[in-house]
Amino acid sequence: MGTLADRQYVYSSGEIVVGHPYPILAWVPEPETSWAPSVSVSRVRSEQTDTEVGVAQVKRLCQLRGEKMLQSLYLTVGDCKYGNHRFLGPLKDEPCGALVRMRRDRVLYGGPGPNQGIGRARVHGDRFAFKEPETWGEPD
Repeated sequence: MGTLADRQYVYSSGEIVVGHPYPILAWVPEPETSWAPSVSVSRVRSEQTDTEVGVAQVKRLCQLRGEKMLQSLYLTVGDCKYGNHRFLGPLKDEPCGALVRMRRDRVLYGGPGPNQGIGRARVHGDRFAFKEPETWGEPD
């Protein structure tokens, strides 16, 4: 008798279970409804991450939709697991927008600004900490 191959420990509804993680790419066809049929469900193998599989799912959708993506606003919405450069970076040239929730303990940095000509050029700009309103600055 065999067992389920490539099982992993998966966080599910507040507990850890043994199974397979599956990122789900769903489509919300009508505004103001909760109806969202699945467009792509892919298993995450143990040598992959959820983010890698999610990027592949979105890229595949963009490829299949082709020119239709340019005629309407397509928005990819992700949970905080996808609010990082590993997910957003590979999708920056895709014809869809991205809206992701970010963890509340995140700290971001603005652009470095112009080089003052003395010493090494700055790599990061002003600090923006989600939990520290005094770091937010003026909206632009």
